Amino acid sequence: MFANTRKLLVEVNTRDTTTKSSTQYLSGKDMKSLSIAKLQTLNVLVYPEIISLFDIYTCHIRPLLNSHAIELEQSNACSKLTCFIKEEEKWFLLNNFELFHIVKSPYIDFDVLRKEVAVKYISQNQFDFDIIFLRAH
Repeated sequence: MFANTRKLLVEVNTRDTTTKSSTQYLSGKDMKSLSIAKLQTLNVLVYPEIISLFDIYTCHIRPLLNSHAIELEQSNACSKLTCFIKEEEKWFLLNNFELFHIVKSPYIDFDVLRKEVAVKYISQNQFDFDIIFLRAH
């Protein structure tokens, strides 16, 4: 099943996207910085159009990571740009699945709560599937 997951991720990442480029989301303008503690107080959800990829990460990839790899992923999650779509009281996460796990974890220490995360808000009509794979900060 893990091989099929890898194939799915490759297929999704290489699909034809002629309308937008994920590099357009890297500009410094419109970026904000929020602490993990602040994100914990918000109604953060995973965007419905990417829930299947989030499930793949959560159910098939994350359980295979050892504690050192999880620490690395969590460190990387706090240092990368995270995109959200805000609708009323809901914040829909578009990328950075590990950040979702950090925000929802009841076992977070004070040092992690103080960490700042760069966030960018986009509208629903700006959503592009490539945002999911956005890695740069």
